[in-house]
Amino acid sequence: MSGSELTAEGYDASLIDFSGANLAHADLGGSKLTADGREEATIEFTEADLANANLRGSKLTAISSYADATIDFTQADLTHADLSGSELTAEGYDASLIDFTQADLAHADLSGSKLASTTGNGNATINFLEANLTNADLSGSRLTAATAYGITSARPETIDFTEADLANADLSGW
Repeated sequence: MSGSELTAEGYDASLIDFSGANLAHADLGGSKLTADGREEATIEFTEADLANANLRGSKLTAISSYADATIDFTQADLTHADLSGSELTAEGYDASLIDFTQADLAHADLSGSKLASTTGNGNATINFLEANLTNADLSGSRLTAATAYGITSARPETIDFTEADLANADLSGW
């Protein structure tokens, strides 16, 4: 699937769903996955096995004009995965979320990657709650959570590492 493009466009909702898929050792390098929906836009990797997968230089984009945009890696196995130079972008009007809750990113390479969660008027979140980032390489990566307009104090921008394991993680260049 290296260099492939997958696009889901929908008036109401759009979904690219790899939930529970076995993508261990898969070559997804340079791939473009785009979910573009008026109401909901989701790229789903919940509980997927991406151990040793190559996602180098890939672009995952979820865009919703009127509701939520989500890229979800909840409980995914990304041990030794290569996400270097990748771009993950969630742009939703109501809310945007890039979610690595309880994901295993031990020894993963996210160097030079860009994660951006932006919203027009809601919560913008990048979540690493309880994620395992032991020995992960995040050097030179850029994480951005932003609200384009609205009352930002009532609509928080959050990058959450609560209870994440960052032992020996490389955070240089932040």
